Amino acid sequence: MPILEVTQVVFILALKLFAIHTVMLSYTLAANGVII
Repeated sequence: MPILEVTQVVFILALKLFAIHTVMLSYTLAANGVII
């Protein structure tokens, strides 16, 4: 695989992980009664 392709895949995976983490954090805060 070309290095550019690898970088792109890693970036997308990191972005998805960050998005999931942010959503989970938002749900946790909302569950604790914190309004975002």
